Amino acid sequence: MKIWFDPSFNAPLDFDAQCKTAKEALELLRTGKVEYLSIGCSDMMKITEALSLAVIIESLSATGDLPPITWEIHTRPVTRLAAVIEIMRNADCHWHRLFSHNTGLAVTQSGRLIVYPTDKN
Repeated sequence: MKIWFDPSFNAPLDFDAQCKTAKEALELLRTGKVEYLSIGCSDMMKITEALSLAVIIESLSATGDLPPITWEIHTRPVTRLAAVIEIMRNADCHWHRLFSHNTGLAVTQSGRLIVYPTDKN
């Protein structure tokens, strides 16, 4: 599933879902079916939604409670969301640390082994 997160602008047609709040996006992310997330926020008054989403994603990635996703920032210039980028890069580091050779296996900080399905169908 491809998610477009942007409190201000509508999603392009090739996205499966649009979320305007962090809560909406997290509900979909927790299903484990999200493979791609595009994050944007052109309205700087609503930047807290994007920051909230990134912080929660980072937290869930650190514990192994969220499988890896591919993400991008679609707001231009991307420097507007520099803090979001940094937080999402931290999430990438957690996923990299947890996942071994893209086998779908992860070991959490507590030592719990998690098996994620690797089949994208």
